[in-house]
Amino acid sequence: MSILDVGGKDGTFVKEFLQGHRGLSVDKTDNIDGTNLPFSDGEFDVVTSIDVLEHVPFNMRPLFIRELIRVCRLKVFLAFPHSGATGANIVVNSFTNGWLQEHIDLGLPAAEDVEKILSLSRVTFRKICNLDQDTWVAMTIADWYAPAELKRALNYNFNRNFYRREAKTTACYRLIYEINKGKKFR
Repeated sequence: MSILDVGGKDGTFVKEFLQGHRGLSVDKTDNIDGTNLPFSDGEFDVVTSIDVLEHVPFNMRPLFIRELIRVCRLKVFLAFPHSGATGANIVVNSFTNGWLQEHIDLGLPAAEDVEKILSLSRVTFRKICNLDQDTWVAMTIADWYAPAELKRALNYNFNRNFYRREAKTTACYRLIYEINKGKKFR
């Protein structure tokens, strides 16, 4: 499959998780803006954008989402911390010397806004609640203050035990939208 990851900085997601596929990661550091992708309509089978939408100014978010859909042939995976996690971001920001200030300044995306854009784009989608907010807050603060020699083990155990699980509460940190351009979900 051909996969485009938009906003993937150094390409770690493509390199580590998409082996065996033709993957490309683009980012502003490559002078590629997600609101104006230099690719043809449907050029990639799958397009991903993970934890990027919250860094896009509010008025540019509809264009960003429509561009992801435009260059994808089959499916888009769009993941982002959502507006319901604003309080959690404020707490973590206070412990991390302003690490999440841009999230607060730009405002986290609201599910309603994203779903309105998707509805107007004539795609089908499903929403997945990812990662309980309290777990994310505790882990992020622990990771921030952990000694360097413990970070790898801490992150390994977190990812293995918590990160991949769908949040069972409404207080999730991240929303993941699986967007289909073709068939509807059953």
